[in-house]
Amino acid sequence: MAFDFTAMSPMTRRMVKIAGGVVGVGVVGALAVFGTINAYRPSIDPHADLYALQRPIAYTFVDAKGAIVGHHGAIVGERLKLADLPDFLPAAFLAMEDRKFYAHRGVDWRAMVRAFLVNTRAGDTVQGGSTITQQLVKILFLTPERTVDRKLREIGGAWTLEASLSKDQILELYLNRIYLGSGAYGVDGAARTYFGKSARDVTLSEAAMLAALTRSPSAYTPRHDLQQARARANIVLGAMLEAGLYDPEAIKAAKAAPATTSNRSTDLARAYFFDAAAEEVRRLIPGETHDLIVLTTFDAELQNAANAAVEGVLTAKSASASRASQASLVAMEPNGAVRALVGGRDYAASQFNRATQAKRQPGSAFKAFVYLAAMESGASPWDYRTYGDSDVTLADGIARSLNSVATNLQQEVGTKNVIRAAEKMGIRSGLRAVPSLALGTSEVTPLELTGAYAGFASGGYKVTHYFVVEARTPDGDVVYRLDAPLAPRVIRENISLNMNAMLLGVVETGTARAARIADRDVAGKTGTSNDYRDAWFVGYTPQMVTGVWLVNDGFHADENRDRRKPAGANLEAVHDRGAQGQAEFAVAEIGAAGFRPGAANRL
Repeated sequence: MAFDFTAMSPMTRRMVKIAGGVVGVGVVGALAVFGTINAYRPSIDPHADLYALQRPIAYTFVDAKGAIVGHHGAIVGERLKLADLPDFLPAAFLAMEDRKFYAHRGVDWRAMVRAFLVNTRAGDTVQGGSTITQQLVKILFLTPERTVDRKLREIGGAWTLEASLSKDQILELYLNRIYLGSGAYGVDGAARTYFGKSARDVTLSEAAMLAALTRSPSAYTPRHDLQQARARANIVLGAMLEAGLYDPEAIKAAKAAPATTSNRSTDLARAYFFDAAAEEVRRLIPGETHDLIVLTTFDAELQNAANAAVEGVLTAKSASASRASQASLVAMEPNGAVRALVGGRDYAASQFNRATQAKRQPGSAFKAFVYLAAMESGASPWDYRTYGDSDVTLADGIARSLNSVATNLQQEVGTKNVIRAAEKMGIRSGLRAVPSLALGTSEVTPLELTGAYAGFASGGYKVTHYFVVEARTPDGDVVYRLDAPLAPRVIRENISLNMNAMLLGVVETGTARAARIADRDVAGKTGTSNDYRDAWFVGYTPQMVTGVWLVNDGFHADENRDRRKPAGANLEAVHDRGAQGQAEFAVAEIGAAGFRPGAANRL
């Protein structure tokens, strides 16, 4: 039976028309809103790697044995499946971020309205209304700004993900991609960063601490404030209990045994090396967008010895008296493979890499290039030069580091020839063509000076330092492999023998006597800058070249002159200890064989 609209009273008909109009407007409005949101839905490239989309590149460094020894950029760990994780870990994130995750279709409208009202009353963003799906859209496709346009894209993107992926796939991707502070992306990267283990093996209290980082990873990181992080973890455990997502007794036990963080000292001690290695990767493979597994020249045992040597020198009484506060050390093979590098005393306090970035005056350590230029001009180690009221051989002049001999040699052979000699050995910093160049007044980095001395250790061949041997994608595609051509000879063999003999004399009878070790032969050269502010020793055996640099940051040029000499003398003592520590590191730790560059009767 048809409904008779005309049988209604005028008032009723008017009310029905108004209601119909409201419903119509509502329907049209809803269609308009949904149409607008639908227009903002991003398209998903089926070939895109959503695990790496819009995330910093992750460098995973391995040693020659394939062991993971460091990271740079994003720390991502493994891409884990939900089945790989303990069930309480995703439950902790659901309790904090989206308890209705498996019930909604990407957007929780009630939660959004509730968050809007709370934030409006507070005058600030104090509550979030985004679902895990929406958060994943923000991670993968959006920028951080808070605008209406971005919110529409977030909602439209959530619909797209829900239509393209299963709930488990979305949650799995979220757990592998979320940023959790300290450079860690995903629960496995964060678990390794904070607890030194895979996310497979975290405890309930550790899982809660990770889930607590979602709201503000920088503010709540346990690296900054462990007690605050534990308090936040208890909030997560309480949310899990309230939502009925885990066993109450297990939650009670987790609160009684709060998580603690792993010791980062090993990672920090290696960080200077891997900063330099990452810089080399970017130079070798510009524009690379894939995560990379990088085979390096790193040697963990040598790095440990290098760290101990630097700390040992800086904690000596003489170091304290002279205010020697920083040091760097570079150890490389004579072919240029850098095995260990210390860029400063404490990476957590300063990420400035003094081994690769600090340009300082090498002082008398530069004199080796003056003597090299003299040898190439026809001089012999046994030639004599006047020093004061006596004559000394060139071999004795470099052993005793006599300034007048070095400056006279530079004048004889020409400053340009001295610069050429230094540059062909690997010095890349601009050298000033001034008379004081012979005394090491032009600044260089510890890395380039050590590499230049590697040319002497190699027997006179060109040496180019390197950290990276190979780089490949996680799928195994090799994108870089070291192609080391035969190194050209840059010093004639007889001159190389002469230089090695003289530098051996520096350690045996000269200024680097502190570097002598019984039954071992070490060659090298000391150096100090004006007022002993910088102290150097670069030494080598056939197996290893090591450069040590110390600095007296406490010295100021306007200090009373009467105070400079004691400070300088003290740093000279530290310098001697540094030379000894270098030799012990380079020889005793490495077990280098004896070094006999050439007997006197062959020269």
